Amino acid sequence: MKKLFLQFLLGVCPLFLLTAQEGAIGIPEIRKTVSILADEAKRLAETQAASDRQLQAAYKTQLAALRRAMQQQGDLESVLAVDKETRRFDEAVASGGDEFEPVPDMPAAALVDAPAALRAAQDGYLRQRQGTLATRQRDLAAVTQQLVARLEEFQKEFTKAGKIDEAVAIRELAGRFKAAVETQSVERLAQSLLNAQTAPQKNDAAARAPWQHWRFVKNAAYSPHGGTVGMPGLPEDMTLEFSAALGKGSAKGRPPAAAMMFEGKQLARFGRLLQWDVAEPRHLNATIALDSALPLPEVTPVVNVRVLSGETQLADIRIPVSALRMTIRVTTPQDAARASVYCEQADPQTTAIDLPPGAPLAFQLGFNLHQNGAPCDISFAIE
Repeated sequence: MKKLFLQFLLGVCPLFLLTAQEGAIGIPEIRKTVSILADEAKRLAETQAASDRQLQAAYKTQLAALRRAMQQQGDLESVLAVDKETRRFDEAVASGGDEFEPVPDMPAAALVDAPAALRAAQDGYLRQRQGTLATRQRDLAAVTQQLVARLEEFQKEFTKAGKIDEAVAIRELAGRFKAAVETQSVERLAQSLLNAQTAPQKNDAAARAPWQHWRFVKNAAYSPHGGTVGMPGLPEDMTLEFSAALGKGSAKGRPPAAAMMFEGKQLARFGRLLQWDVAEPRHLNATIALDSALPLPEVTPVVNVRVLSGETQLADIRIPVSALRMTIRVTTPQDAARASVYCEQADPQTTAIDLPPGAPLAFQLGFNLHQNGAPCDISFAIE
């Protein structure tokens, strides 16, 4: 399959124009290439899943044998420990386990100190599962690197043809796949791009929601401190996806391991943000509904709503995710003189934003985590 994928990449030619609305995935050849990557990612995931099911069954057999041996020895405490681990493991397999752990059904918190034989069984199972994961990630990274290499060739071709906007969009797509390799989210990124392109589109501009007139610009790592967006070296611990066609997205990730210094400031919050250009201020209208799938910790994830005019930041609103379900409303009247951001939560707040007359705007929606906080799993929809 890898050989076929490479041959397809080498045979693709950039024959179609790219529109600003479609993005790089709108080129049929690029879409086909990404589709092949998605199919290969799915195949690798299925192969790993089949292997993991065999390892899970083998581990259960090992636990049963271990329990019989300890029972024959009359070791009550060890028998009870194995029974507890068996129940925990069954529940983890049934529920899918902790998705933020490399091996969801064997998180670090489940590893025991005693009995030694049980810990040895856990360690052995963990090594085997890590091995199947590493194999899948290695194979998927190799195929993704082929895709990125071909996208870079597309970028050159469009640049030579003077189609600079298209080349920039292709470069952005290649960069997203490079980052997805690091965050192990290649399959999710490829599928979300394909889903967005196949979703029903509204051709009547008058029927489109105001936010659908926005032009997507970037999906970048950032820190809310110091205005750092896309700075090299920022932690990539969050995956942020959004389908413009569906108006839906998700932000998932774990807190960064440590703070970092930037221009003499210590940065402790990191995440990712989406940015759109808003050509007409009257289109700065949207309702953003957020749902958190995880219990809210003491140090919560934070949503950033930012509005810019050129290099000038007009508003930087930081909204802690203090409820499992929240709604943020961005409204601008027809005269486009002042916008307001209203958050419906336990402590409702409204922020007024003075807009420069007739100037184009940029709208940013960011999600970030504190290094001392907890993981986040937030889905959102823009209406």
